[in-house]
Amino acid sequence: MHRAIEVHPPGHWPPEAALDTVTLAYVDRHRAALLRIAWHLGNRHLPLQVTGERLRIRADHVIADMVTGLGGRVTRLQAPFDPEIGAYAAATHHEHE
Repeated sequence: MHRAIEVHPPGHWPPEAALDTVTLAYVDRHRAALLRIAWHLGNRHLPLQVTGERLRIRADHVIADMVTGLGGRVTRLQAPFDPEIGAYAAATHHEHE
C-alpha cells in the first residue's frame, strides 16, 4: 500500500517518479486548511464563531499572525460575535445551580 506524504503543485514533481494522481474538488482542497486553523484556535481555547466557511474570533494580533502563518486570511470587521459554547460550559452551569 502506498500513502501520500507530500503535496506538490503541478509542474514541481518529476512525472516519471509519480505513481498516481489524486484530484480533489475545490471545497475539499480548501476545507482541510480551514479545519487545521480551527483546530489550532480551539487548542488555545479561544472563543470562536463558525459562520459558514469562515471562522470569527476577537481581534488579537498574535492570533492573527498565527492564522496567517497557517495559510489563512485575516479580515478585520466590526460585527456581532456569538461564539460556540464550549463543551464544558453546560457542566459548569449545572454545577452552580
